[in-house]
Amino acid sequence: MNVEKKRNKLPGLWNMLGRSLYVGERLKANLLAISAASLFCVLLGIVLLALNLLPGSGTLSFYRILMSVVTIISGTCCVWFAYLRKDRKHAVIIPTLFCVIVFTFYALTGYAEGTGILWSLLLPIGMCYFISVRSGIILSLYYSALYMVIFYTPLGDNLKPYYTDSFMLRFPLAFASLSAFTIIAMIQYHRTALLELDYTDRLNREVARQTAVAEERSRRIEQMSLQTIQTLANAIDAKDPYTRGHSTRVSQYAVFIAEKLGWDPERIGDLRYAALLHDIGKIGVPDSILNNPNKLTDVELEIIRSHTVMGGDILHNRIMVGMAEDVARCHHERFDGTGYPRGLKGSEIPEEARIVCVADAFEAMNSDRVFRKAYDREYILRELTENRGTQFDPAVADILIGLWNEGKLDPVLRNESPGKKEEMEASSALLREVVESFVSQNLEKIDLVTGILNRTAGEAAIAKVMREQGGCFVFFDMDNLKKINDIYGHQAGDRALRMMGEILTENSGNGICCRLGGDEFLLFLPGAAREAAEERVRKIISGFTERKDSDDRTTAASLSAGIRLHGRPQLPRDGSPGRGGFRAAQKRALRKRDAARRPVAHVQRLAVARPRGLRRRRHEAAEGRAQRAQGLARRR
Repeated sequence: MNVEKKRNKLPGLWNMLGRSLYVGERLKANLLAISAASLFCVLLGIVLLALNLLPGSGTLSFYRILMSVVTIISGTCCVWFAYLRKDRKHAVIIPTLFCVIVFTFYALTGYAEGTGILWSLLLPIGMCYFISVRSGIILSLYYSALYMVIFYTPLGDNLKPYYTDSFMLRFPLAFASLSAFTIIAMIQYHRTALLELDYTDRLNREVARQTAVAEERSRRIEQMSLQTIQTLANAIDAKDPYTRGHSTRVSQYAVFIAEKLGWDPERIGDLRYAALLHDIGKIGVPDSILNNPNKLTDVELEIIRSHTVMGGDILHNRIMVGMAEDVARCHHERFDGTGYPRGLKGSEIPEEARIVCVADAFEAMNSDRVFRKAYDREYILRELTENRGTQFDPAVADILIGLWNEGKLDPVLRNESPGKKEEMEASSALLREVVESFVSQNLEKIDLVTGILNRTAGEAAIAKVMREQGGCFVFFDMDNLKKINDIYGHQAGDRALRMMGEILTENSGNGICCRLGGDEFLLFLPGAAREAAEERVRKIISGFTERKDSDDRTTAASLSAGIRLHGRPQLPRDGSPGRGGFRAAQKRALRKRDAARRPVAHVQRLAVARPRGLRRRRHEAAEGRAQRAQGLARRR
């Protein structure tokens, strides 16, 4: 058995020695070392050539001169490939062939009165270190066998004029011993270097993976922010049916101008955000004034103009794009200083606000309003030209006119279309919801790992729905999350949590899903019967199992589920939830799942048993959450 294991280890060891150590910085260092050794050989060849040309060099002077010249040529070629061409393949072939030919010649001919063979003692360490351990082993075995043949057979009789009997007896043994010690040391060095390379490679891959995850998370947050801002802009425009899409078009015109000015992509992206929110202050302007087709009174005009100050105040320290506040506050400033609200002039007006000012006026003249129709091309061109230097920044106005004449703005202009009544009503309703969410910093209600509501926001939303109707509570528990975090790191655990968030979002329908914390999730299905809830749970568990099995680092995750059917609560006259409301439903469902830990009828439960102490602690934590939810529901 032990012999068989050793036989299996030898091919593995040989394959391991075949892996090159020379990548990256190691390759550069190796090429530099080969170049230095080759340059030494060139200098050595020159010195030997000079010595061989001296008078009285003997009968083998021709071969000595030839070997010296070969040494110079080989070293020069090696320096050429290693140092100048950075070609390691050819740089190692040349010295290998040189050693095989030259030292074989030295051994067979007794070159230089027998002293030439002594240079071969440098072969084991030189080949193993500079070329490869495999090459060093092969050449060491070759020369050990060669020396034994020529010294221990009748062939050695021809070499006795150059070597003593003692030398011929001991030199093959000395060379073999030196080779063995060198090879053992170099194998250990090779193995250690490979472990270092593998560790560095794994570290680099992990850094790259974590960087990719961070970039993806940053991209998702940015996309979520852009979608939130886009939704907010559309809802603001929906207050006036004639300005539907206004903020989006202004943003597109502003981006075209910024690109023409040669701005960097990051600054252009910030301008896109800011332009979408330039009219956010209109949320405080009554609809009766915005949609008034008659001439506005002075008071109404002042209320309209106040949207710039109101917009700047709303965005102050509330948005990640710093210029958004300046654009909202200053986009009605005039270049000659006669604008509002602060009467800024020229370069005092932020450049972003000057661009949005021109884009806003251009879009307004090209669109229908409640009190007029859109102006024609000649009128708009005349207005832009005549107001250069008074209302508009001349450079920005010229760029916009040039873009329009070139046809660059036509795709944006053609996208304008009147909105449907249903869309307008939906946007108006959305406006109220978005404004409330924006002012209260709605992003704090989202769990950034899973992308769904956090516990506080989810329980509040469920309590609000339960005032009108009952439904089914489904409590999910993701098992083995700690195991995944401990073995593969929190990035893998976050992926499992994100999968769960995506599955719940895809399968919640009209329900409300949230993350209670850690590995616990809640899904509330308004008006759902038990059978429908159980079918939904099966679908969620099946979808999660399929998705988590696609990632070998999340396969250990599994789900437990508990269902509690709850009818419509009896509410007091003031509308606050009573004792039979959210708190009671949550408490009973948590007791059913955490205390009993039995699977609901016909619902698959993929979980492992938990110790009794853990059940008790989880039950106590659940009761604490239920009490907090009751207090929140009462306040609402």
